[in-house]
Amino acid sequence: MKPVWVLGGAAGLAIVLTVSGFQSGAPSVNEDALQQARNLGKAFYENPTTQAQSVDQFKKALDMMPNSARERVNYGIALLRNAKTKEGIEELLKAQKQDPSIPHTWFNLAIAYKKDSEF
Repeated sequence: MKPVWVLGGAAGLAIVLTVSGFQSGAPSVNEDALQQARNLGKAFYENPTTQAQSVDQFKKALDMMPNSARERVNYGIALLRNAKTKEGIEELLKAQKQDPSIPHTWFNLAIAYKKDSEF
C-alpha cells in the first residue's frame, strides 16, 4: 500500500496526498511537475487567503494523472472548500467509482451532503 498524507481543515474536509501516486500503465508524467502541483495545492489549501488557488493546482495534478482516483479526490475536496459544491461532489463520486477503497470520498461526501441537509 502506498503512503498517504491526510490533511484536515476547519470545515472537516480531508485532503489525501499520496507520496507516490503513479499507476502502472499510466502515461509518462513529469514527476517534478506533478509533485510541485501537489505541494502547491496543499500549501494553498491550508491558507484561507489562497484556497481558491488550490483548485488550480490540484486540477493540474489531475490533468497529469487523469486515471488517479487520489488526484481526483484532492481536486474534489478543493472544489468543496471553495464553495463549488456540485462540482466537488461530482469529482468525489467519480473518484469513489474509480476506487471505492478510498475512505476519504465517503467521508467528504457525507460532510457535503450534511452541509446541504441532504441525508
